[in-house]
Amino acid sequence: MPGYSSSPFTDQYLLYIDFDQDGIFANSEKGFTDRTSSTEGVFGNVVIPSDAAEGITRMRVILAFQSHDSPCDNSGFVFGEIEDYCIHITR
Repeated sequence: MPGYSSSPFTDQYLLYIDFDQDGIFANSEKGFTDRTSSTEGVFGNVVIPSDAAEGITRMRVILAFQSHDSPCDNSGFVFGEIEDYCIHITR
């Protein structure tokens, strides 16, 4: 949960998962989007498609001050952060 020492900002939260494990985050691999006040936590569900490849893959979490619609292009990215994680998809 982000925190600020001054007044809260409106941030956009995005989550991408490389479901087909091709090394590219496609727009169809957006697992979660939310626009909310940064002073509150963000909760939601991510549905793993039945055709998602099993095994280790990348997940990208983006917190952006302004609207941000791309998993890889950071042009126009003013404040926020982008973090990558490895996750294991199993059935």
